[in-house]
This record gives sequence, structure tokens and C-alpha cells, in this order.
Amino acid sequence: MEFFRRAPKTGNVGSALLYSCLIGITGSLLSLFWSYWFWESSPNMERVQELFGGAFNREILGYVALLVPFMTIIGIFLAAFIFHLCLMLAGSNKHGFETTLRAYCYSCGPHLLAVIPQCGGFIAFIWQIVLMVVAWREMHESTTGRVVVAVLLPFIFCCGLIMLFAMSLVGLISRVSH
Repeated sequence: MEFFRRAPKTGNVGSALLYSCLIGITGSLLSLFWSYWFWESSPNMERVQELFGGAFNREILGYVALLVPFMTIIGIFLAAFIFHLCLMLAGSNKHGFETTLRAYCYSCGPHLLAVIPQCGGFIAFIWQIVLMVVAWREMHESTTGRVVVAVLLPFIFCCGLIMLFAMSLVGLISRVSH
């Protein structure tokens, strides 16, 4: 908490971006390495291969690795933008987008847990959510409740969209079958 409390809210956002990019790229490449290494034993890869057919194979991961730096940068800005909107909705964006971006970047440290095969990504996801709450609470000088609401809003929105899609699909199937 003390780190986020003392972290500058504006200026030299490049160091935060560099930190996040290095962590994100390293974590993603480690995750791809484990996907490559455990390709045959992963039921997820079998499902992906069935979905995309024979075109998606182990060698495609090399091409995916080339896209990791670009996707990492895009992902950082996109996530910070979405969460900033949610912080605005929750009334927790006291210091603006730059502070939201900086806090998000510094909360990316757990991505290095991708070194742990199979469960590292899940542990990193949970830990990053906790760090985002702490970071935005301290850097935006907000309350924990407001920030938790802001962090959960994208997940609630996505679950709502999935439910809406599922209900629409069920309705369509019932109309077609009658």
C-alpha cells in the first residue's frame, strides 16, 4: 500500500509503461512456452485445434509470439481505458487517466507467475485484481468499496452480455424448433 500511496500520480508515465510492457511480454512469452511444451497433454489445446482445424498447430505459437509486444501495449491501454471509465462511473477517478494508467501498469507484476505451468495465469489474475483495487484506492484517494465496484463492472457487464446472448440463442432455437 505504501508504494501506491507514495507513487507519483502524473509525470514520467513512460517508466510505468516500460515496467508493465516488460512484465507483460515476459509473462506472455513464458505462457506460450508452456503451451508449446505441454501441447499434447493440454485438453485446452485440443479444443482450440478442433475449433480452428489443422491450421492451428504447435508451430503457430511462434507467430503468436511475434505479436506479443504489440498486443501487450494495446492491452495495457485498452484495459486502463475500460477501467478508467468504470472508475468514473463509480466516482473514483480523482486524478485522471494518467493516474489510472500508471496504477494499472504497476499492478501488472503478478504476470510473471506465468512461469508456473497450468495455474500461474489464474493466480496472477487474482493477484492483479487485488493490486488494482489497492493501487486505485491509494492513487485516486478513493474508498475500497467504490474501487471494488469499478473493478467488478467489466466482469458484470461481460456476464450480462453472455446471459443476454444465451437467452437470445435459446429463444431463437425455440422459435426455429416450433
